[in-house]
Amino acid sequence: MNPKILLICKASIKEGLGHLIRTKTLADFWASTYPEWEIKFQLITDLDLSHLLKDTAYHIQVTESLEIDDTVSYDRVVLDMLSLTDSGFESVANIGKKITSISPIFNQMSKCDLLVTRTKYQTKDFGSKLKIEAGLQNTIIRSDCYKIDGLQFENNLRKSSINIAISMGGTDPNNNTLKVLKAIKDLEQPAVFWVLLGEGYEHNYEALTQSVNEDTTHEIILAKTNKNMWHILSNCSLAILTGGVTSYESAYAGLPAINYFQDPTKSYLVKELVELKLCVSICYDEKTLMKDLSHVLNNKNLLLDIHKNSKQSFNSNPLANVAKAIIN
Repeated sequence: MNPKILLICKASIKEGLGHLIRTKTLADFWASTYPEWEIKFQLITDLDLSHLLKDTAYHIQVTESLEIDDTVSYDRVVLDMLSLTDSGFESVANIGKKITSISPIFNQMSKCDLLVTRTKYQTKDFGSKLKIEAGLQNTIIRSDCYKIDGLQFENNLRKSSINIAISMGGTDPNNNTLKVLKAIKDLEQPAVFWVLLGEGYEHNYEALTQSVNEDTTHEIILAKTNKNMWHILSNCSLAILTGGVTSYESAYAGLPAINYFQDPTKSYLVKELVELKLCVSICYDEKTLMKDLSHVLNNKNLLLDIHKNSKQSFNSNPLANVAKAIIN
């Protein structure tokens, strides 16, 4: 009998769009690989994200709060969110034979049956009930993210002004984009910065434009993108990211990244990438960010080494590993 699967995720200004991107990528994989399976998808959000939900082979129910039909049961329920009330989780557990979290941070983790996550590092012991499948082999990679050709990367690296992407997430609640733009004005090395603004970016564009106009050293392009962001990222030699979905996609693709965290307690999420030399560094303030950025621009061979390391660090389809772990 074909399995019935329910996927539930959250998206908001505070939580960002990473949970939605990750969950939808998984649902799309199942729907295309096993079209006969029954897949239901619930997105909990107060944002208008209809443009990101088009052309799916399954129905997406958009709600502002959790809605569970207790007359229908599922073989697998996949959750991707930071938090859920006790009563909310109980209602999910009542209709699901096996509950999986694909978010490495979740307040109901100890009640789940399975955690599938991209990093081997965890911040606490979740108890004996939870089975954990962890490591790079369990990274969810979007279909438009592909390994950057080695020759293409080397050619881009030879340019006098290399392309550098700045992507602070789908919503960037703390407006880190503006903080980084203000910081790079003091960077002496020439570069072309591609500033990727997510669909949920709601801060003042005039402040961004003013900061761009004040920078006389660098070329800076503001681009609002989500679905096609890898069209830009694949032509970059370096990215400044926030340690989320795109940080692992960059490691997979072979794009070196500096991961900028304002909350040091979350940096364990990319610790493995640093240890395996799949990213440049982790930093917690703009001063250190600029120091690391200047260092790699003066030592471009470090970027090439990271790119080469990525070729051996992921198997051909880590997304398939995630899908298999949940179904088994």
